[in-house]
Amino acid sequence: MNNDEKSRELLEALSEYVRKCNEENAAKDKKERSVLPNVCGYCRYMNIGRDELFSILEGDRVTADRISTVLEDALINSGSSSGDHMHCMRLIEALRGEENEEEVDNGTGLTVIFPHPDGEDT
Repeated sequence: MNNDEKSRELLEALSEYVRKCNEENAAKDKKERSVLPNVCGYCRYMNIGRDELFSILEGDRVTADRISTVLEDALINSGSSSGDHMHCMRLIEALRGEENEEEVDNGTGLTVIFPHPDGEDT
């Protein structure tokens, strides 16, 4: 299977996965926790591991970016907690190849400083 076919297969699976999540959410009571499309859920849907997905996408940054963008959009529009956001964004960044702070902090990233009670910021 060539890269274009694999890319098409991955993007079709992503579309199906997001549609399935949306259908599950529509069927749930508003008080129930919603299903958030995410990297691990996408992998589970395709019956592969996260490392396998990353390996498949290693030479295909365009498809990795497309998948990351869809999952990031789902995250932003989900209304989920900040804890969910942090975990999901770390996986999305890793999918894009931005696994550590040195790679992410290249002048285009976002730095957040939290004040601490002892007066030191980190």
